[in-house]
Amino acid sequence: MEYIAVLIAEKLSLVIQHNLPGMNGQFYISDLYFYGIIPLVFIFFLYYTKVNERFILYWETLQRTFYAVLYSEIFCVVLLYLFKTSNYVSRAYVVIFFAMAFICLCISRQFLIKTCRRLNLMKEAVVFIGAGKTTQKIIDFTRNNNCFGINVAGLFDETPKIKDITEKYHIFRDLEETKDYIQRYKIRTVIIAVPSMEKERLLNLIEDLQPIVRNLMFVPNIVGMPVFNLEVKRLYENNMVLLGIKNNLAKKTNRRIKRVFDIVFSLATMVIILPVSIIVMIGIMIESPGASPIFKHYRVGKSGKLFPCYKFRSMVQ
Repeated sequence: MEYIAVLIAEKLSLVIQHNLPGMNGQFYISDLYFYGIIPLVFIFFLYYTKVNERFILYWETLQRTFYAVLYSEIFCVVLLYLFKTSNYVSRAYVVIFFAMAFICLCISRQFLIKTCRRLNLMKEAVVFIGAGKTTQKIIDFTRNNNCFGINVAGLFDETPKIKDITEKYHIFRDLEETKDYIQRYKIRTVIIAVPSMEKERLLNLIEDLQPIVRNLMFVPNIVGMPVFNLEVKRLYENNMVLLGIKNNLAKKTNRRIKRVFDIVFSLATMVIILPVSIIVMIGIMIESPGASPIFKHYRVGKSGKLFPCYKFRSMVQ
């Protein structure tokens, strides 16, 4: 699918480039690059940036696709320079192709996901350790997000509590039965979805399951922590993992951008709600003649400073 998307992007870029004013000169790119090297470079970087991961949000997919296209474009341009074919390639084509490749790859991925979901294809069999709320949340995530789905092969939980899960999916009786099922049906992914599990038991489970599965994941006990800007740092030599929480507003540039966005968005919203506000104000004045329709009070703002807050009066003195 990615190969076809890149070819379509190349063709569309050619059409757009040839129809631009002042772009009637000779343009040439060999079939080897067009049908071979360029699509393969894109496929490599799409794989490198892990665009097709199952447990990934839509905006993360867009971000990874953008970087994959960027890396691919840079690599292809470098190749053209090394093999001295850059004189035949239009710079306008490179820019147009960047945009077309990003758009076509995003559309092709969504088309592939929608098609696979409808036809129940490309679902990976997954075994869960734990049959609680965490497991249910992971299953719901794969259903509600634009990612390739999973097929719950079974769950191992000594004391399952959620009735919907126990009635819908197969529950393994013990760990040995779970391991036997994993090996017999060649299950590649196991998720330990018990954040409250004791450390020793978790380590024992990992030690038992890691040799027989390709992907072993577990949910750490960080309930209540912000995970939106969470980053993982691996200290291999010390066998340690650091979880970092980024504060994007710590940079002055980001704060200024946010401030500009807040002002522009607020002004745009005010224009939209102004007619409704006028109607509400007139209604208050009719209902309570002589009284001000606006009520002023003070709220605590940034750094503990008080600021005046205005709202429509909703109570009568």
